Amino acid sequence: MKAFTVHMPPDLPDDEAAERAAFVKDGFCWPAFFIPVLWLLWRRLWLVLLAYLIAVTAIGAVQIIAGEGAATIILIAFAIYFAAEANNARRWSLSRRGWTPTGEAFGHSRDEAEIRYFSSRERHDDGDRGDTPVPAKATLAPAAAVASVAGLNIDPDAAEIVGLFPEKD
Repeated sequence: MKAFTVHMPPDLPDDEAAERAAFVKDGFCWPAFFIPVLWLLWRRLWLVLLAYLIAVTAIGAVQIIAGEGAATIILIAFAIYFAAEANNARRWSLSRRGWTPTGEAFGHSRDEAEIRYFSSRERHDDGDRGDTPVPAKATLAPAAAVASVAGLNIDPDAAEIVGLFPEKD
């Protein structure tokens, strides 16, 4: 399952902002590894593109000083590092433009993460938070206390049982 951070654009009503929300994946960015310049242009990360071109030019200068083998190793290491940090650069660029991070979303794909995020947001807006009041003095076993807060019906004696095939005394 993939994790995404959700960013909303500035100065728009909630409905329009939700339409334009940016879901940025956590983790390694394969397009930034294989086609970094095109990925940076597509995402409109102009300052990051400038920094990338300066770094690649500096690595090219290393080739003159240290040789082709050293420059190749440095370039491969830089490409891996850049792809690992590319989505963080996208988050930084969004925050520079005034976009606000509003939460996280999880799903097997971006579409699934969007559905989960907006459906949970609708539930929270409707006031259905699923909160159950916590008892003032919990006398149940820890697992049973957590289960009762979550709304599950668990026998308090069963909370003490541990193992695959437990036997009750």
